[in-house]
Amino acid sequence: MQGLETVLVRLAATVASSLVKPVVKSMVQPGTGAGLVADPVRPLPKPAPPEKLARVLSARIAHAHA
Repeated sequence: MQGLETVLVRLAATVASSLVKPVVKSMVQPGTGAGLVADPVRPLPKPAPPEKLARVLSARIAHAHA
């Protein structure tokens, strides 16, 4: 029975690898128009001031312990 199990495992591995390779290959290859651009598409957000961070953190803590 071990011979049949080995054949089934090898067959399953072959099928899985043949299904996975095209998907991974398409994910790795860049699409058309992909690449570096001179300017970002949208501006990056400014860092939050410490007062806002403290306010949000205290609100989350208060909500968690309410």
